[in-house]
Amino acid sequence: MRYLEHRPQLSLHLRQVDPLIRQLTLYRDLIQARSQQDSTTLNEEPPHEPA
Repeated sequence: MRYLEHRPQLSLHLRQVDPLIRQLTLYRDLIQARSQQDSTTLNEEPPHEPA
């Protein structure tokens, strides 16, 4: 019974979680955009220099 009386409250309110979700979403989008940019750069052929 002591555990129930002394356990820490773990409830997070939406006001606390929402900014975290927004930042993680922005970070995910940035990583996705950079990954696509890197993959298109890798797929391009290097310019041919005249011999």
